[in-house]
Amino acid sequence: MDKRTIFTPEFVRENYDFNLFKGLLIKRINNKFLPIYKTRQSSSYVAAYARLSKRINSDTLYYNANYGAVVYCWCYGSWPIHVVDHINNDTLNNLPWNLRDVTQRENSQNKINNNKGVYWNKRLRKWQAQIRIQGAKVYLGLHSSIQEAQLAYKTACEANGIPYIY
Repeated sequence: MDKRTIFTPEFVRENYDFNLFKGLLIKRINNKFLPIYKTRQSSSYVAAYARLSKRINSDTLYYNANYGAVVYCWCYGSWPIHVVDHINNDTLNNLPWNLRDVTQRENSQNKINNNKGVYWNKRLRKWQAQIRIQGAKVYLGLHSSIQEAQLAYKTACEANGIPYIY
């Protein structure tokens, strides 16, 4: 059973309010803020999730959802199709204008590392560019500067219709 069919956008809107100034969800039943549970997934990334609950007959169902996804659902009226991206890279800033629905690839390109597809080849002492197209690595050549390698990667992205976000 998909919990998103039980915890519909209508359910989220009926049972929770959203404080635009603080970026927090508020439970309508007791007017308390829905707590943000934080988990550290790596040394620099903190994921926040919300625990939604719904009583059906005598059972209570729980859904641990990404907090940004719940805010996205509340603001835009549908669950995100892919993943929720925090535009400014602050995973605890859940204001609606900081959230967007993007693919996993676009979300990973939004990281601080601007050298996507560019690597230093120690053995040849040059910058190497490569791209992954439909699961296969495509070699884009060796370059004497990082800027040349980045340009080769960007050109390959544009030629293959792959979003290039920087």
